Amino acid sequence: MRIDRHTTTAIAVTAWALLALTGCSGSSSAPGTTAPVSSAAAAAATTAAAADSVNATAFCALVEQQRAELTGSTLSTLLGKGTPAEWKAYLARTKTDNQALVDAAPAEIRSAVEAVRAATDAVDTVMSQAGYVPTKVGAAKLIATFRDPARVAAGKRLAAYVTTTCHLDLTSPA
Repeated sequence: MRIDRHTTTAIAVTAWALLALTGCSGSSSAPGTTAPVSSAAAAAATTAAAADSVNATAFCALVEQQRAELTGSTLSTLLGKGTPAEWKAYLARTKTDNQALVDAAPAEIRSAVEAVRAATDAVDTVMSQAGYVPTKVGAAKLIATFRDPARVAAGKRLAAYVTTTCHLDLTSPA
């Protein structure tokens, strides 16, 4: 199946939006305390910080792995001549990958990662309704899926997190 130039562009934008959302942002600000901290509270805080560090490490590793997969040849093949079955399989894998990111996400960015998962689910729903044929969906509908302000904000939070915590640049291929 050959896809027209406008639909190909829309799908590419959608895929990069998923990529940017899939591995991206969040900021953490620890509130200051003015009262003395007990040794038990300090130990709990140290344990929580260590757990967050482990979560961030696992999350960043997943982001890096998924970035390599998304920027590989699979997407370019799909954009050029992907069959409905290939699109369905690709989106199913993307949904699985996004759930893995949700499961690994540190608490500070979990809601943003969940918003990414919701965006992927929305794309899958739109594509499913069109039999996984991008030309039946149209560029405008695919792009509109990502224009929701909450999804845009989540993407920005994730991008900032991945840049500062994972030290990954999602704007360039792996």
